[in-house]
Amino acid sequence: MMLHRHGNENEEIVKDYVFQKAKATALSDWLEQERKPERHVLVTSGTGNTYRYMAGSIKSYIANSDVDRIFVLIEDDEFRYEMPEMVSFINVREQQWFPKSNPNKSCKFTYMAMIRSALCHIFPEYDQILCVDYDTVAIRDMSELFDITVSDDCYFAACHEPLMSRSQGIYYTNAGVMIHNLKKLRDGMADLVIEELNSCIYFFGEQDVMNHFCQGHIQDLDSIWNGCDFVDKPSGEVRIEHYAGQKQWEMRHNMWKYIGMPWHEVLAEHEKHTGYERETV
Repeated sequence: MMLHRHGNENEEIVKDYVFQKAKATALSDWLEQERKPERHVLVTSGTGNTYRYMAGSIKSYIANSDVDRIFVLIEDDEFRYEMPEMVSFINVREQQWFPKSNPNKSCKFTYMAMIRSALCHIFPEYDQILCVDYDTVAIRDMSELFDITVSDDCYFAACHEPLMSRSQGIYYTNAGVMIHNLKKLRDGMADLVIEELNSCIYFFGEQDVMNHFCQGHIQDLDSIWNGCDFVDKPSGEVRIEHYAGQKQWEMRHNMWKYIGMPWHEVLAEHEKHTGYERETV
């Protein structure tokens, strides 16, 4: 990526990126496309009532990392907030993995959370992908998270939840920040998880099923990557905040900070992490 100067420092950064009131690609069209994998990518998903917070979350990841592409799974043809072209939207409303008869559609989660168990099918060009909840915010440089490789023997990496581990009698992790080993999940595990979600009700949806089905094949992730009340104590400064179970947004300073942050500031912060060389014209 070569960036070109245009006027003052703030203007040039915004003008180097193409903004759009993002149009979403229909899932059926997306699955027919041939794409090459990019270096640092993440995926997030959400329903219409969460789009405002998704916008803030997306901004935080751009501002605090060298991410190359953010994939956003939504259920509309358009995302009502302007985004740079490095953010790609996919309309998964017509997805076929979770039919109307799915028993978990009547609980507190929707298929927009469950669909994360089908990421290996949605992104066949990737061997692993970072998946984050819409209620997470990167507050410090989190670029190193993209460099963590999930072991060939593990289906995913996530942060340990001690209380749930004791109550469930298994090694239980939080799916708010999870690195999916898509290559291994294609061994049939993803399809087993989807089948189970279509058969039985689970309180925490795909998080429950993946934890139960993948025992012995879960890689531990330091809680600096998922700072919330439910996980182990982090080894150092938290890089990503997760407002799990606490949706009092007015009390969440960092979410509102990024919702209100202008794009020239977001992209200025992003460039500090990318190391891209500028071309002066």
